[in-house]
Amino acid sequence: MYDVRIPNIILNQLNFSERGIYTAIREYMNWNDYTCYPSISTLAEKLQCSQNTVRKYLKQIEKKGIITIERRKRISRKGTKFNLSNLYTFVKEKTMGVLQIKNKGTSKDADKQELINNIDKNKNMTLDSIKTKLLKKYSNTVIEKALKCLKRATKKGTVVNHLYSYLNAICSKILKQMKLTKDVVTDTIVSNKKSKSPTARDSRTSKKTKFHNFEQRTSKYTAQELEDKVRFKFNK
Repeated sequence: MYDVRIPNIILNQLNFSERGIYTAIREYMNWNDYTCYPSISTLAEKLQCSQNTVRKYLKQIEKKGIITIERRKRISRKGTKFNLSNLYTFVKEKTMGVLQIKNKGTSKDADKQELINNIDKNKNMTLDSIKTKLLKKYSNTVIEKALKCLKRATKKGTVVNHLYSYLNAICSKILKQMKLTKDVVTDTIVSNKKSKSPTARDSRTSKKTKFHNFEQRTSKYTAQELEDKVRFKFNK
């Protein structure tokens, strides 16, 4: 599923009942072509109202140019005609070029295709061409972080009309933050090294003191020999 709020420019054109109908059919929308085809009975059951009420407000939304309704029919092999569910096209959102983002929980390959309808209106640039241009100024790490910021923004309902300018501004801010963080970490490491470096006194005390075993050194002499050595040392 996709999780993008309805743009305010559309909500402002709908009354309370129309918003409920629009929200209901929007849950079935295919974000690749902005279409869906839920049945009237399905919508009525979902909204707990009559089918006539659903038809009434769908027509009102269509008159406002927000959606188009295509009545579909199918002909069997025997020539019998069957009514199919209507095809709804969200023309207002399709022309706005709203960026739609997938929810988390998709596969890694699908995550690479998260940005749909990612075209810059002014320069007609695709996302790939924008990334190529940004790589001349920023690293791939910075660009990937900027795309994550774009993803979070669009999830909250942000509409981006100038994709290159938006991403360029985000990349610039991220690069400044990374440089600032790097400087802070470097200063912290240097200060920690200074605080941990031993002083001259600490280095002297840290050396192992040799223990001289007096008993082991004197055990080879008799008591008289030791007394003679002490007197000799004293007299000397």
